[in-house]
Amino acid sequence: MSLIKKTIVFGMSVLASLALIDVYLQLAEIQTPMETRIDPKLGPAYIPGKHITRFNEGLFIGSANAFGYMGPAVPPRRRDGELRILMLGDSFVLGHTVLPRQYFGRVLEDRLGAAVGKVVRAMNFGKADFNLGNMFQYYEDFASTFDHDLALFFVGEGDLLPSHQVVSSLYPGVSVRDGRIIIDRSFRSSRTYRFYRAIEPVFTRSAVLRLAFNTYKVVESGSWEAVVLDKLAALLYKPRGKPGSSVPQRPQDLPELSRAVLRELAKDPRNVLVLQTSLEAGLRAEVAAAGLPLIDLGAYLDQLLAQGQDPYYWPVTGMRGHWNHAAQSLIGRFLADQITGMGRF
Repeated sequence: MSLIKKTIVFGMSVLASLALIDVYLQLAEIQTPMETRIDPKLGPAYIPGKHITRFNEGLFIGSANAFGYMGPAVPPRRRDGELRILMLGDSFVLGHTVLPRQYFGRVLEDRLGAAVGKVVRAMNFGKADFNLGNMFQYYEDFASTFDHDLALFFVGEGDLLPSHQVVSSLYPGVSVRDGRIIIDRSFRSSRTYRFYRAIEPVFTRSAVLRLAFNTYKVVESGSWEAVVLDKLAALLYKPRGKPGSSVPQRPQDLPELSRAVLRELAKDPRNVLVLQTSLEAGLRAEVAAAGLPLIDLGAYLDQLLAQGQDPYYWPVTGMRGHWNHAAQSLIGRFLADQITGMGRF
């Protein structure tokens, strides 16, 4: 057999093997394909009804609802006098580490509903890698089109002082110009956008490609040592800091964009800022000066840590990451009590 024929046979064998692996991963629900498409207005957006399985710190099995966000499907227009709370934030709010019934939003609904005597809907508009600018754009273009009584914006230092995002060129840009917040959608003319739109039909159907993308994110985030070496990583590499705890090493000023977004959000009395982590005193004072009502979740989580209950620790893997099962329940109860105490309902 000639070299060309051998190469062709080898290539076809590899493709056939990958196709079989892909089918197995999806049927066994070990890995599902990419659940987002690149929307020309919103950037990465969930595909309505797309099934999602995640094995991260914990287990998530669920799907995006018919309206394109996570959790039970609640339509844009209000029904039956229910109370609605929009929740915007990053992967902590997204909650792809616990089963849907264990998500803190469901606990919030039950406890707050019992307190006010009405049906409460906590609607999950969280997205991985979101910062405050992303949350504002997503709220303006999508989440705010749903009738609501309250909007909770979950932020930590990393959201207020944004750093590098994975494939940030696929998000609408948010900036301040002459004191006004501008949402720029020029990403639609980029080569990255055109490339992703071209491969999107394959990415949203292939579990193998999703695994490859997950690998890229792990390497990009610098956490590959912990994934590959597990417990040995702590012996060979210096820890990169505690997940969920992001107090800066030195005081930093709040960027003008964050100031502008906070001031804009403060104009609507329905908006509430949830401090997801403890902030350095100067940064916290700047945030408070914007005038938004604050719920200090970070202080509550620090209190749990001081009491010996680590909300970020996953006993099965022995690692720290997103809020664990116990923390989800406690956070839901805490938020419900805080909202009740604010007299919003």
